[in-house]
Formats: sequence, C-alpha cells, structure tokens
Amino acid sequence: MPASPDSVNPPPWTDRRVIAYAHQGGAWEAPSSTLHAIRSALDAGATAIELDVHATSDGQLVVCHDATVDRTTEGTGRIAELSAAELATLDNAYWWAPGADVSPGLASDRYPYRGRAPGDRRFGIALLEEVLEEFAGVVLNLDIKQTAPVVEPYEEKLAAMLHRFGRVDDVIVASFIEIATSRPPPAASIRGTTARATRNEPVTFVSTTSRNPSAVTSQNACGWVRKRGLTLRMPFPALLISSPTPPSRS
Repeated sequence: MPASPDSVNPPPWTDRRVIAYAHQGGAWEAPSSTLHAIRSALDAGATAIELDVHATSDGQLVVCHDATVDRTTEGTGRIAELSAAELATLDNAYWWAPGADVSPGLASDRYPYRGRAPGDRRFGIALLEEVLEEFAGVVLNLDIKQTAPVVEPYEEKLAAMLHRFGRVDDVIVASFIEIATSRPPPAASIRGTTARATRNEPVTFVSTTSRNPSAVTSQNACGWVRKRGLTLRMPFPALLISSPTPPSRS
C-alpha cells in the first residue's frame, strides 16, 4: 500500500509544544485563582497558569479574576479599596462548587471548601508574592485587569516584583487595556513599545488581541509573538496566538 501524503510529510503541528493554561488557575475544578486551584491544576497536568492581577488599597498585588470580592467570597467591596489585611480575612472558596466559577444558592453542604479560609491560605485571595514563591518556574500569564484612571496604576510594581523573583523568562504580562502595555517603561524594568525585547529584559508586556478577532490567527509562531510591530522572543517554542504577520527570521 502506498504511503499516504501525511506519513511522508507529517503535519507541521506534530512537533509543536502546546502550552496548556489553566484559566484562573483552573476555576471549574477548584476555587478560582486560589493556591489550591493552581496546585490542583498542575497536578492534573496543566503546564501553565493564567491569573489576573489587582492592587489593594495599600499597594499589595493579589490574584483575583474580578475587580471586587463580591462574586467569589462572603465579603463585598472593590479590591482597590480594601487592604491586603482585609482581603486576608475572606473565604475565596465561599461560593465554589465543582463545575463552575461560582454557584450561589446551593445548600451549604454543597460547598466543599467553604470555611477553610482564612485559616488555610490555600483558599483565600492569594498574594501574587505567594504564587511566585510556591510555584517557581511554572509558566504564568498574568493579566492586568485595571489601570489609570480607574485605579492607581500598578504596572511598574508588577514588573519590579517579577524582576525581584527572577521571573524573566517564564512570565507573560498581558492586558485587554491598551494603555497598560503601551505606556513607556518606568526605568528599564519593562520593555519599551518599539524596541525588540530580549531575554535580558526582566518582563515582557504584551497587548492581547482578543478584542479584535479579525486580527488574530493561530500559527506556528515558534516562540515568537508579534504585536503592533513589536517582536518578542519567548523562551519556549509554543503554539501561540499572534498577529497574522510572521516575525522576521533575520
């Protein structure tokens, strides 16, 4: 029997490394963005973690999908108006049941982890510092959810923290808010908007393209991401979402 074309010329995607991100740390499998969720996702085979970053009223960086604590905890209020100490009293597994981000209205015994926080930090609103300490070397995608003028901008603080932890090669910082990734870098702690980023720079800030689906294509980027003329070299080969224009190989 003659060989099929596919057996002679294997499809190009067979040698790609696909990075499996656990969104919100794997929110449907465990309480959103908690240390417990992240550990569970990695144990289940996830190779990377996606989280959203906010800043508290006293300038601490935390990971939480929403800008408020209302949906996932027993508390209320905007993260930007609450201190880290106040957030530490909340139960981020309060409304979680398997199969959804949150499931309000169930019988109390349907919430398997309710009440473990604040005594057990694995189920509270995690500090970004806790994530970086516990999951060193795990590929992260961190989403800046808010910036000026809505809140005091925290991009520089985020870049400084990632630099302090040595997370220069395995973290992507992204945002749906264009200004959060396009403002000039504060002090060489984040990339510029026109220069080519290198592995010597501590943090890569990438503007997402999800709000413009027509400009998004999935391609064999071989570790490169190109956005608005900026070429970024990622430290791992991957199947990435990038702009339709492939990067120059020169």
